[in-house]
Amino acid sequence: MSSAASSAVSSAWRASFVTPSFPVEPDGPAAYFRGEFTAGERPLRATLHVTALGIVEPYLNGVRVGDEVLAPGWTSYRHRLQVRAHDVTGLIQDGPNALGAIVGEGWAAGRLGFEGRRHHYTDRPALFLRLELDYGDHARVVGTGPGFTCATGAVLGASLYDGETYDARLEPHGWNLPGFDDSAWSPVEPFEWDLGTLVAPTAPPIRRIEELAPVEITTSPSGKTIVDFGQNISGWVRLTTTGEAGRTVTVRHAEVPDQGRARHRDPAHRRRDRPLHAARRG
Repeated sequence: MSSAASSAVSSAWRASFVTPSFPVEPDGPAAYFRGEFTAGERPLRATLHVTALGIVEPYLNGVRVGDEVLAPGWTSYRHRLQVRAHDVTGLIQDGPNALGAIVGEGWAAGRLGFEGRRHHYTDRPALFLRLELDYGDHARVVGTGPGFTCATGAVLGASLYDGETYDARLEPHGWNLPGFDDSAWSPVEPFEWDLGTLVAPTAPPIRRIEELAPVEITTSPSGKTIVDFGQNISGWVRLTTTGEAGRTVTVRHAEVPDQGRARHRDPAHRRRDRPLHAARRG
């Protein structure tokens, strides 16, 4: 792409990447972003374009947008960063609206590869949102930039290799709804990134496609509960817990059963630490 064409594409986006203004620690909390706008009237069509340096979960007026997981996927980000478009017409409200997103470090900033190195593409996560409101005779664009704020919340760790740590007591309830008091949140900072690298996806997104019930639930000699799903899969565990708030439930994933125990190829691999009463994310 020529420099002139790249510049035209970049200006057409009319949005920019933003990143937290506070320090971002390796294996630390995920970043929560939010911004509000007033629609005035319902548009004929509304399209939300989403990507991130990291893994992103977008929200509009409290509703999780799309059914994609691990977005935007793994590419050579400095050359191609996929942007997914979502029809959100039915989520736009007359009056105040709120855009939000949770961004973890993912492939872009997190630990990656056999050597355990991180920051292959960026030293901190960044978010890009562009909402186009089509009114027929005119259009309006709302995008990430000045006016958005950022904080941390219940997601205290979100690593592709080391799993997620989630403390439901720290969830800022209502953070992705209009009218939320974000006076204690920090302003975002602009993040320099070549918008000419933004491309439309070339393959279907990663989605949840099936639910599996356990084939066997047993107890190990040490008293741990072992849940066998009967096959090696990539996925998430959904569970319900009871108990005192503040206690921790640890879910470890293993590939090989070993004499009544779950043998872990890597003891730290895919850990999921969640306090009781934590609402299942993602």
